[in-house]
Amino acid sequence: MLAAWTYPRPQFVDAQLEARFAEFYHDVVGKYWPPERRHVQSNYTTLPFPFEEIAHPPFALQLRWNLEQVLGYVSSWSATTRYRKAEGRDPLPLLRAALAPLWPAAGEQLPVRMPIALRAGRLRAAG
Repeated sequence: MLAAWTYPRPQFVDAQLEARFAEFYHDVVGKYWPPERRHVQSNYTTLPFPFEEIAHPPFALQLRWNLEQVLGYVSSWSATTRYRKAEGRDPLPLLRAALAPLWPAAGEQLPVRMPIALRAGRLRAAG
């Protein structure tokens, strides 16, 4: 049996925050993701998988983050590091400027959903 999992990116329950976050993810740091990131974005479905797939329910972490936690998480992305190196500046102030006006109050935690993509399989029976 094999299980391979990943988490593509957090999603905000609030539609306006989600739109701004997605814009940052795709338009600001998007070109700085390594090419292999496409496998994460496709939930590993584009990779060869020589196993009998095992069906499973959808999984996600239900989190509550404040703005500083969001920025801390994004600061750990390889795309953020690559942006800094290529552009000579930090992209996080752009994200803060996009999200802060929509954040209800400093320090307030909002719901964030972290989908977990899973491919699970077992060896095919010989036969």
